[in-house]
Amino acid sequence: MASQLLQGLVQFFEQFRNEGFVAAIMVAREMSELLDIEPKFQIVKQRKKQKMFDYEGEDEHVFESAEQIFKVEYFYYVVDCILQPLSRRFQQIASYNTMFGFLDNVKELKSIEQGQLLEKCKALGASLSFEGQKDICGNDFVTELKVLRGLLPAKDETAAGVLRFMNRIQNPYPNTFIAHRILLTIPVTVASAERSFSRLKLIKTYLTTPMSQERLTSLATLSIEADTTAKVNIEEIIDDFGGLK
Repeated sequence: MASQLLQGLVQFFEQFRNEGFVAAIMVAREMSELLDIEPKFQIVKQRKKQKMFDYEGEDEHVFESAEQIFKVEYFYYVVDCILQPLSRRFQQIASYNTMFGFLDNVKELKSIEQGQLLEKCKALGASLSFEGQKDICGNDFVTELKVLRGLLPAKDETAAGVLRFMNRIQNPYPNTFIAHRILLTIPVTVASAERSFSRLKLIKTYLTTPMSQERLTSLATLSIEADTTAKVNIEEIIDDFGGLK
């Protein structure tokens, strides 16, 4: 579902880039009339660059109007600043959806045809392999899913529900169990690097510059995982540390 929403968002901005300028101009003119501002683009004199006598490059594009300058140098620039990171950052989520999407949607899993199920299971098995080592066996995975999807209760509509169901029946489906565990432990965020550097800026200040790499890494981990750190009983850790001496 999240991948489909993100894909729709990317498609919206792509369409807005191609067709949205006229609508944006109309909205801006309506707002300018309400604010009693003249809806007029300011003409900025283009500075000519000095060229050498043997310059053979193409001449710079000459815009016909101030509106065209605004469209190319501002409208396209702003939309591209939004569109490019969206397209780049969520490609990985789309690839995960291609591999694991049929497991995440239990309704699709129950209704998918056997030929498609076999194809998806083999593709997932190939993706979860490295240098001849495989996390799951594609053929066994197909057999397990054929049996399991007929046993799943109606209330278990998510991948987490399927995993809990397998735990209740003492997990007779090892390949399916491994695939669901991998699915449910894949990080869904794409901002981990940005968060890490933001935390490092707070930790590694001028006064803490001589800090060792090991201590810096440990403090950054504690800061990033603040929710988990808040649940730790500090008194117990102090007692355990004191008991080691």
